[in-house]
Amino acid sequence: MNNYNFSTINDKDFEILVLDLLNEEFGLNLQDFKVGKDKGIDLRFSTSENNNSIVVQAKHYLKSSVKTLLRKLEKEELPKVLYLKPDRYIIATSQELSAKEKDYIKNLFTPYIKTSNDVFSSQDFNRLLRKHKNIEKKHFKLWFSSSHIISNILNNAIEGRTKSYLERIKLKIPLL
Repeated sequence: MNNYNFSTINDKDFEILVLDLLNEEFGLNLQDFKVGKDKGIDLRFSTSENNNSIVVQAKHYLKSSVKTLLRKLEKEELPKVLYLKPDRYIIATSQELSAKEKDYIKNLFTPYIKTSNDVFSSQDFNRLLRKHKNIEKKHFKLWFSSSHIISNILNNAIEGRTKSYLERIKLKIPLL
């Protein structure tokens, strides 16, 4: 079982990983945007009634503390969400979060975050990657932090060459 810390991917890679996992998990068609000032929107789902029906903010805070993340959400992201007024707001972070920290974030963004399940942490993304193996395969940069996957790749290559070599030998045996 792989347990990624997401240290081998950059901010944009993390956004795309979040996009792929949330689309797969919820059957959405989230939009992503170019790198730059996003006015609080990293990903979104639009409807005819609300361009910002679902807004996702991805925070890839590798070397920061949870305290720094919470302060940034409160000081910088909350005013943007109040302006956007999404039907649903989702926070996605590469940080590990406790139940208490998820509840704090949910309460901070009420009524836009509907439940603490809309606060995704590294633990949640690891669970989703185990569930959606196709997404894990697609995001090869994740593999660099997993000795298990690197070992599988190397072993599969050796096994493939060995099978090929044995087949060639079998073909030559009748000639002897």
